[in-house]
Amino acid sequence: MFERWSRPLAAVALFLGASWGCADVHTPVMFDAYGGAPATADGLYRVDPALERTRKLVEAPEADTLSLRFLERGRVLYTLKKRGSAGYQQGGELKGAQMAVCELHELDLATGRTEKLRTYWNVDSIRMGAAGVFALTGGGKLRRLRGKTFRNIGGTVSFDRILAVGRKCLWAERAGRLVAVSPGGALRFENGPRAPERLRLDRHSDAALVLSNERLLRIAPKDGAREEIELR
Repeated sequence: MFERWSRPLAAVALFLGASWGCADVHTPVMFDAYGGAPATADGLYRVDPALERTRKLVEAPEADTLSLRFLERGRVLYTLKKRGSAGYQQGGELKGAQMAVCELHELDLATGRTEKLRTYWNVDSIRMGAAGVFALTGGGKLRRLRGKTFRNIGGTVSFDRILAVGRKCLWAERAGRLVAVSPGGALRFENGPRAPERLRLDRHSDAALVLSNERLLRIAPKDGAREEIELR
């Protein structure tokens, strides 16, 4: 079955996958062309065409977001944000409450072995891509991972969420609008369209690709110029 599907899936993966071996995942299923590893909302799987089966490599049923980047020698670096829990009352006491947490992991595709590298309690909306690992503070300030710690970038500008990270820019939501930001935190434009629930990146140009009503909207990362493409 997988041999019969391998060529179409590869073509779809090149279109859906983010740039240069990176994928930002928050859709039910995605196949990434750089190693045959589809990621889903509840974890990361590897497809084995020879054995016609999938193997689940990462369990992440509680993850709110999952983003990944393929490294050298069959290794994958991935981030996830685990949802918090409001807890419950028992005997007049609140139990089981847990804050949302962001984690950075490394996965060996050959062995399936995972290693948690870092846990971050002071960031939100974490995303990874070719330009690095980015996150937001609780107040929406942009941060970038430098070594083992996150550093503030972008000054006083705040964002609602990070949508995707490319090679030379990241896409975020600000005041309900889609905006492009340089890896150093500089806002490139503010007059973008309404921020979509999800988007993909053109792997060559970092342009945002938004699918809506049988049309593909392509948004340039430099100035927000828009191009509509009919999908018929």
